[in-house]
Amino acid sequence: MVTEKKTTSGVARAAQSPRTVTTRSTTRESGVPTGVPAGDVNNDNRVGEPASTGVEVRSDGGNSLSATPTLASSSPSPTSSTITTTQQSGNVLPIIASREPGNIAVPRRSPSPDWPVSPFGLKYADDIMERVRLLTHMEDKSSNRYGLTKIPRGSTWGSRDASLDDVLCHDGRPVITFLVGEVESASFTNEIGDPLKFIRIAIKPMYHSDVVAAHRMLRQHSHNVHRVEEFQIGIVEAGRRQSRRTRNSRNTTAYEFKYVYDASSRYGPKATMPQLTTRDIGYRDLVLVECKFIRFRADADTGKATYFISEWTSWRARFDIVSICRLQESGDDLESDGPSDNDDIPVV
Repeated sequence: MVTEKKTTSGVARAAQSPRTVTTRSTTRESGVPTGVPAGDVNNDNRVGEPASTGVEVRSDGGNSLSATPTLASSSPSPTSSTITTTQQSGNVLPIIASREPGNIAVPRRSPSPDWPVSPFGLKYADDIMERVRLLTHMEDKSSNRYGLTKIPRGSTWGSRDASLDDVLCHDGRPVITFLVGEVESASFTNEIGDPLKFIRIAIKPMYHSDVVAAHRMLRQHSHNVHRVEEFQIGIVEAGRRQSRRTRNSRNTTAYEFKYVYDASSRYGPKATMPQLTTRDIGYRDLVLVECKFIRFRADADTGKATYFISEWTSWRARFDIVSICRLQESGDDLESDGPSDNDDIPVV
């Protein structure tokens, strides 16, 4: 279990302890699998792990916005910054620049399908919301990174010869997709702080279209599994297997997930972002979760993961965590106020 330094209404404060992410009760919608199993194939060492490639988001204080071929265009905004390009590994990559996060302010734009909205009703500065919009609609062909609704048509499972037959690929390379939203719950360690063999994070995306796209992908890319499970309404979950086989033994041991970064100033190559730990990810934090989309063999009747089977006869799909980039802390550092002693309540 992840511990938390912040507390809000419905989240107990852990005195003198790291932060804890608490799962809140949610209404569930029947008819759709969750896509987060108790176990699956191990993809820890596959192509698509965090690397020093991708889109850079940096803070340089500009105030103009221009479009690039790989990004959705936008009108100039007084709180937006410049999009330029940078040369890296022979590819031209877009750079999304933004101002340093300042005081939280009420967004001046009214909510619309083209503008992100906080599922928890939190208020962000306009430049933060603009970064969320650009990251959600990312289309970067050079690094094969895409927002959920921008994944190229024709993407399919990779080649068995390349050991990518369980990973969604485009042009023979694993697709890295973005989940951008606020943390609903997370599970990285157990009660005593030891790493879990399978980690999870559940987020509420800032765009409802991302929820629809994620649930549709999980349904359409599962095959020949008769058991019907459920999704949590408005929530997308991602997981990752975090265990290694012990040498000269059949036993496995869990290890810590280390690909956590601070993207509050910029999102870009991992070497340019300060590194965090899973203890720094808390309830309602605004995060970008980079994921591969994978499948795992499953029993056709129960839907549970199956092992030691080489053929793909029935399977389920899920989002596999590559990295977690924190865009902004939720700021829930204080306990909610309790009832006043002088409340004007009628005596009964």
